[in-house]
Amino acid sequence: MGIFEKLTGGNNSEIEKWAVFVKLGMTLANTDGSISRDEAVFSSDFIIKKGNLSDADVQKVIKRSQEIENQFEIINSFTDEEKTDLIKYLIDLSGSDGEFHGKEFVFIIAIVGAMGVSAQAIADVIFSMEGIDLGELEKAYLETIKDNPQMTWPHISFKK
Repeated sequence: MGIFEKLTGGNNSEIEKWAVFVKLGMTLANTDGSISRDEAVFSSDFIIKKGNLSDADVQKVIKRSQEIENQFEIINSFTDEEKTDLIKYLIDLSGSDGEFHGKEFVFIIAIVGAMGVSAQAIADVIFSMEGIDLGELEKAYLETIKDNPQMTWPHISFKK
C-alpha cells in the first residue's frame, strides 16, 4: 500500500486495477457500435464479485475508468494472475451479449499482444468456443491489418 493509500485509508491500487478492466471492457463492448445491457451487466457483476467491491468502490472504479489514460502502464504492473483474469474477462464479455463480433476479436488480440501474451494461444481458446464464426473473425482481422499497415500484427492461423 502506498503512502497516499495509507493516509487516506483507501485501496487505490485495487480501484486502479478494476478501472483498467472497466475501461478496456467498455471499449471492447463498444467496438461493434454499442454497449448492450447484457455487456454492462456482465462487466458490473464481474468486478463486484471478482473484486469484492462495495457500491462506493464500484462508483470510484467507474469514475476512474473514465479518466484513466495509462492503462498499459498499469497492466504491465499486473501479476500473471491479474493478466489472466483480464484476458478471461475480455473473452467472456465479448460473448455476453450472445455474439462474438470480429472487431471484439481484433481488440482482444491487440490487447494480448500489448501484454506480451501469445496471440495464437488466445485465438485458439476463442476459436474453440461454441458459436464462433471463424469467417467473421478472420475477415475482421485481415481488414484491420490492411487498414493499419503501420502496426505490427501477429500471424494468426484460423484453423480449428
